[in-house]
Amino acid sequence: PTYIPMDEKHPYNNDTFYGAAKIGNEHMAKAFRAMYGLNYVCLRPFNVYGARMDIYGVYTEVLIRWLDRIDAGLPPIIFGDGKQSLDFIYVEDVARATICALKSKVNEGVYNAGSGRETDLTTLAQKILKITKSKLSIEYQPQRAVAHVNRRKADIKKAKKDLGFVTKINVEEGLKKLIAWREEVRDLNKKKKR
Repeated sequence: PTYIPMDEKHPYNNDTFYGAAKIGNEHMAKAFRAMYGLNYVCLRPFNVYGARMDIYGVYTEVLIRWLDRIDAGLPPIIFGDGKQSLDFIYVEDVARATICALKSKVNEGVYNAGSGRETDLTTLAQKILKITKSKLSIEYQPQRAVAHVNRRKADIKKAKKDLGFVTKINVEEGLKKLIAWREEVRDLNKKKKR
């Protein structure tokens, strides 16, 4: 980001196919509006986590990797100083943002779907260690050569004003829900293997 909080007018600064596809989708919606009068509302969810996220794949999120390490008696690893911060939003809040957008009277627009709060990686790992009742410490390793975003925080004023959307689930509550769901999935998979 070039400024924090990031509003909907923030420059893209994109250099990934993933980001390009998101930008392309927003522009396609805008083009359909101009050409055919199609109403649209695009949401920009920030760092989504929660139930039904991939817990076994190659692209699992850092939260799942940390939980896997803690289960194995290994400390969660942070690459860098741990001050990198993200705007985490629980998946149920993203679903509510979508419903708010669908029910709104907005005919066209782009809206951030975030909490409007930053959580740094050290704080996040500490919360996970506390929730899991682990006595492990965080392991810090050198920053990777390809570092992603160091800070991310959504400006949520527009979504609140136009869509009536604000998050309801804070990070600690969301982590508890994620951990409980992950345990359910793992228990079900163990039963299936028997």
